[in-house]
Amino acid sequence: MTTYSVRLYVQPFGKARARTGQGRTFVDKKTLEKMDTLASLLSASGLPRFSHRALTIAWIPLFPRTKEMKAVRRDGTFKYCSERIPHTTRPDRDNIDKALLDAMQNLAMLDDDCKVWGGTVFKMYVGWDPDTKEWEHPGFELAITDNGPADPKLW
Repeated sequence: MTTYSVRLYVQPFGKARARTGQGRTFVDKKTLEKMDTLASLLSASGLPRFSHRALTIAWIPLFPRTKEMKAVRRDGTFKYCSERIPHTTRPDRDNIDKALLDAMQNLAMLDDDCKVWGGTVFKMYVGWDPDTKEWEHPGFELAITDNGPADPKLW
């Protein structure tokens, strides 16, 4: 087993549901632009092509905090916890997962997203980095584990 880790600095997003109109199905322009950005970052990340491999993916989409969530009290302490905290609003986790897998498949990093047989997604708000004295940058932390051939006859 080999695990590849990468950090992508792009605002996390969920893939919008395909719409129908005028006798055809389409994805809105804004979602397509975000998918292109994610695909270009994945392409530049140096991840290999996972052709016919059984994969697990563990990843954390990191969302920016609201202004109120960054508030500081008069005594200099944070009003809210400064560590990463769960992101429990939209976009839904399955739509975020779909965006990542579709971007990987469009780049031919995956021959088929059904080869991803397991994984985890934890939606989080960014945390405070005490070393840099700044909030983390929004993005994706991604760990892909290659578990061997996808064909059960080869196990």
